[in-house]
Amino acid sequence: MFRKKTIFLLVLYPLMTTALNAQEQKWKELTLTNQSAFQAQGLDVHLFKETWAGLEGQQFTVKLSNLTTKKLSVKGSLNAVTYCGNTVSVKIEVTIKAGKTIGGSDYLFDNNGLTGTVQSEDCKTDKVYPNPNDRTDYKYDRIRTLQLSSISITPVTENDNTSSTNNSSSATNTTTSTGSNNSSTQGRYAATNAGYYKTNTTNTPGNFNNKNTNSLYNGTVTNNKAATRTATNSNNYAQQYQQQQNYNQQQQQIINNTINDLGNIAQNYLQQRQAQRDAESARQQQAQEGEKQRKEHEEEERRQREQEEADRYAEEHRIRLKNIIKESQINASIAGTYYDIEVKTTNQIPDGIQTVYYVAWERFYFVDVNVSVGDNKNIRLLSPVPITKYNDGTWMMYSDLRQKIKKKLLGNYPENKDNYYWVYGYFTNLAEAKQAVATIRKNAINAGFSVTEVALEEKGSPINASTPAKKQNKDDFWNN
Repeated sequence: MFRKKTIFLLVLYPLMTTALNAQEQKWKELTLTNQSAFQAQGLDVHLFKETWAGLEGQQFTVKLSNLTTKKLSVKGSLNAVTYCGNTVSVKIEVTIKAGKTIGGSDYLFDNNGLTGTVQSEDCKTDKVYPNPNDRTDYKYDRIRTLQLSSISITPVTENDNTSSTNNSSSATNTTTSTGSNNSSTQGRYAATNAGYYKTNTTNTPGNFNNKNTNSLYNGTVTNNKAATRTATNSNNYAQQYQQQQNYNQQQQQIINNTINDLGNIAQNYLQQRQAQRDAESARQQQAQEGEKQRKEHEEEERRQREQEEADRYAEEHRIRLKNIIKESQINASIAGTYYDIEVKTTNQIPDGIQTVYYVAWERFYFVDVNVSVGDNKNIRLLSPVPITKYNDGTWMMYSDLRQKIKKKLLGNYPENKDNYYWVYGYFTNLAEAKQAVATIRKNAINAGFSVTEVALEEKGSPINASTPAKKQNKDDFWNN
């Protein structure tokens, strides 16, 4: 009994793998361009292929539906064109009852010979990833397209009470290699009782042979000598035949139970695989969400730091600008009406004037966010500075004049910056220059500043005047 069960399991293995493949992967319907032409003849046609190759290769099939009220005879060929250029063909020779459908991906077992298989030796192609997030799980798609060729559709008028079947005694898949004369025939398993016993019946029971495994019944045509056998032998034959039938029924039950058990095992396996994939997908999604939150947190912290730095810089700039404005207001209050008067250079002095005067003062201060405005309460005020025209009719350059004033007022400070002192003029008479000095002195004292007066030359002598030691003929623009 164990040996017989083993034989049945081996026979059922292709069915089991087919069931596993059919449940684990999906079928894909391919577009049929001339569908309307078939429907016009009363036949609805649909082409299917498995999305990738399974343990038993990659299957393809055709579903045929009779749209008429009569039986249809359909003949032709179903061709699977692989990515390698090879073609695997299945012969179509079926009779379809009115309103019935045969073949198609909805059928786990195709008893009509409408399903073919592309094996690994037929074509090898690129990998297909059912789950894009899992690069370790990959399949192979070998079938590029499906085609129908030499299809003939003929109405059948005779009565036929049998079910729709393929008229071919056995279904074969023929593989044709492009550019080669090689061909191979792939046998297909038909799930019928004919795989386990065969009976040939005539008017008179024949001999029963019990030498082969499973004690299969073989009927033979009786001859005249067999017709003379006794009724006892006939009864023995009938009894043995009944025992064989009982045995076949038991074996069929074993097959059915085995198929159910294998189906349950396959279903549990698929459920476990799906649960694992769901758990892995959830883990990856959680990890991606955590990474997204981390990046968003880092980005938020970066924006906060940049905003704080920008706010700090803006506040420092605001305070510095505010201090500059206050310092300018203090300077304007000291200079009074002379603050906005534009200074005139020596090259602007008109003809007929021999002497002019300039007035200058300084106040050293800082413009910084950490230094109070107006901390330095001291100013230095320069007495009117006279300059005279040279003998050649030219004047001292104004840039030289400013350099001498700057050195006098700011010579002892660590930084000599122009914005620390101011020059006003020119004045054409000494009284106007002295009035400007008096105004600046008064305003500074009223603003709380102490005033120190300094002179650039002694007793009001022009800073460019010739000295007695120098020759008069060198008293010119260069003061030589």
